[in-house]
Amino acid sequence: MGRRQQRAVPGSLHWQLQPHCNRVTVTVVQLGSVYTLDGTDDQCGAPQLAPVTGLATPNPDGTIGLGLTIVTVPGGRPVHLDARITLGGLSGPWSDSAGNTGTFAFNAAAPGASRPIPSPGAAWGTVVVAPPGDTSTGISLTSDAPLASSPPAVRVTWGAPATVATGAIDAGIIVSARDHVGIAATSDSSVGVFGQTLSGVGVGGTAADGIGVLGRSSGAGIGVWGSSDSGIGVLASSTAGTALSIAGAISVGGTTRAAFAHITSASNTTAHVTTISHPLTNNDPTALVFVTHAIPTGSPTGLDPRVSSVAYDAAAGRWRILHDDFTAMPLGLQFNVLVIKQ
Repeated sequence: MGRRQQRAVPGSLHWQLQPHCNRVTVTVVQLGSVYTLDGTDDQCGAPQLAPVTGLATPNPDGTIGLGLTIVTVPGGRPVHLDARITLGGLSGPWSDSAGNTGTFAFNAAAPGASRPIPSPGAAWGTVVVAPPGDTSTGISLTSDAPLASSPPAVRVTWGAPATVATGAIDAGIIVSARDHVGIAATSDSSVGVFGQTLSGVGVGGTAADGIGVLGRSSGAGIGVWGSSDSGIGVLASSTAGTALSIAGAISVGGTTRAAFAHITSASNTTAHVTTISHPLTNNDPTALVFVTHAIPTGSPTGLDPRVSSVAYDAAAGRWRILHDDFTAMPLGLQFNVLVIKQ
């Protein structure tokens, strides 16, 4: 077989990747029906040029298609560029593998910003380790997703994909796993999974017949934690089954406790009535208030034989405990109070 004839086109040809300031200079060599392109990208006057190689081929529509590979310097990150030019002006549209587009302008040198350097693609098994003392974000993903049907910023499928749809198409991260844990996070002393929202759901979980959200602590930590300034800290809902199942003790804490002790005193008791003042009951006539008389160990007060009830005073905006027989309420009595909000 004979060698294919090669013929160099005299001189070098120049194109600008408008709207960017990058100028590509190549030498063209004819190789049969195609042309090889070899040259550089000036990277807008950078100290180092980026090598460029490619081919130019005639298209059936009369345009010339150019396929270029630019190896950016430093770093060696490749950019694949496609351009289509006309024979009349030798200019036309261009686009690259990093999502940039513009005009492939022949012999142009207009001002503009440098073409963005492409981000390196992460290979399987990639490990990102922060340099010592570096407090910046390791991996940051940003997506302009204006529609509810927009794809997530990150999609992870572990094993066979789940048969149940996620229900959150516009989520930032979607994890799908049929027979395994979707997301697992552990921490020795802090938070495994943290979710925050101004008005939506911080962390949500749904399940057809399994567990929507599972939190477990092997020590003295918290399995699942929810907090809200004015809304609902943790919401459990079920249309036909059990909304919340607890295996173990219930503990109340914090400054606003749903279960607390009320002690009758001269400041809160008058005649047969003692008044409860608590953030969960004040000004809430729909609150469910449950009261039990208790005799603490070592208490000087005795058993209160009277039947007590609770009633809401709309004028005062307070719940009151009262003796049903209207006998005087002794001082120093303790009532254990449980509040359930409706």
